Amino acid sequence: MQNEKGHITVSPTPSEELYRFGADGNLRMYSYDRLFYSLYGYNGGTTRTYKYSFNLNPNWVNGRLETVNFNMHNAMFYPNSYLNFNANGYYTKHYYNGMERIASRLGDQNLSINVNDPELQDRKEWQDSLIRKQITEITGYEFLPVGEEQTLDDPKPVFELPQIGLNNLIPNTSSIYYYHPNHLGSTCYVTDENASVVQGFLYAPFGEITNEYNISFGSSVLPKYSFNAKELDEETGMYYYEARYMAPPVFISRDPLFEKYPTFSPYAYCANNPVKYVDPTGEEIGKIYNQKGKQIGDDGKDNNIVYLCYTEKDIQLTKEQSTLFIMFGVAVNITKKTGLTNDELNLRASLSMLKQAEAGKKNPPLDYNSWNGNDKFTNNTYKNHPEDYKRHPGENPKTGRTAAGAYQFIEKSYTQEDFSPQSQDKAAVKLMTPEGYDAALSGDMNIFKSNNNKRWTSLNHWSAEDLQEKFYKYRANELLGVSKIASPIGALLRH
Repeated sequence: MQNEKGHITVSPTPSEELYRFGADGNLRMYSYDRLFYSLYGYNGGTTRTYKYSFNLNPNWVNGRLETVNFNMHNAMFYPNSYLNFNANGYYTKHYYNGMERIASRLGDQNLSINVNDPELQDRKEWQDSLIRKQITEITGYEFLPVGEEQTLDDPKPVFELPQIGLNNLIPNTSSIYYYHPNHLGSTCYVTDENASVVQGFLYAPFGEITNEYNISFGSSVLPKYSFNAKELDEETGMYYYEARYMAPPVFISRDPLFEKYPTFSPYAYCANNPVKYVDPTGEEIGKIYNQKGKQIGDDGKDNNIVYLCYTEKDIQLTKEQSTLFIMFGVAVNITKKTGLTNDELNLRASLSMLKQAEAGKKNPPLDYNSWNGNDKFTNNTYKNHPEDYKRHPGENPKTGRTAAGAYQFIEKSYTQEDFSPQSQDKAAVKLMTPEGYDAALSGDMNIFKSNNNKRWTSLNHWSAEDLQEKFYKYRANELLGVSKIASPIGALLRH
């Protein structure tokens, strides 16, 4: 019931589950009885940054809602994919092999964080106001802002969330735990450093846990990574799949690209075949390359995700086949998700191709300490003797030429602070024309040659077809983890 001001005057009867989604499609709030709530926050995309759940306890006096108390049930914060911490400050670190989480260590040393930054306080006040609005829209409770007092003619309750103040993250134990997955990536059991089983799961086909060994393992410090290695939110019974949440056996929201797959339900998990397929993120897949560096599949979306399929066949997959091929391929280890974006993959392959072009068709790609004519200006590697690379080496005493390094830079035009391999890579990317750089990202060596042949005249000695074949070769090497580029992943893209 409501009074003439539209305020709730009796407690609502819990009767239904409630879901609230943001404009971006992310789940923001869930309640199964309008008294217990789970709230979720995200970064600019679908990566979750926090979750916390609480009980809402309204206090009624003579038909008047005096106060609404919030009792914290659980909280977890995710600064990045390598670290999470709970409301008590206990934290966990995670370790990966590529994209696969292989171990988690409970906090073993003090970590300091600053929560007194004015910008963080502004963000906190904005977040509190957003949560207040969300709860009002779902429950009908209309709250006074913090600091305002109730009046007799407008008896709204005060809104105040439990405050979590952290100045340090607290060590909990030095224990490390290892995950042992099945063919779908689902955690079968977890062992400690002594190889003793500390947790185990048995699943129904769509991820329902039918039996769990040691239910209390983790005690809200270590997230429960189980089916498909996804985090199970125990407060809701749903799995977090980044783009969507799954309440086994279906997703709770439809596939944003469901129109592309009319033969499947937009809520279905893995085309209703969870024993055979996996769904890494709850959304589309990405580009698929074979072992020769040739693209064989594409989801039709510029999402920069890259998969390697262990085949040399130049098959061409439709968009629907690409999705199913990844689901099946990851499950049986014939396909893997790489740690590269498509832009990084193609740029690195283009640089390797450029080193080959400078070396000539019969020679291996030039090294970072090469002079013109394949002479070396030092016998030392950068790692063992970095002082040899403090500057451009200048003139080759044998030839009198100053073209040096992997990309044959002329001394007078080289502007980087040093001549380290990483600086040479950056200089090469900087030297590309805008059109040539775009061609490097797309992998089109015909356009790359026509736009960069005045920057590297050696490109004129190669046909576009030969350059493209070399590009495929070096793209295959990058996919297989055999790189000719010194710079680390993600360090070369223009911003």
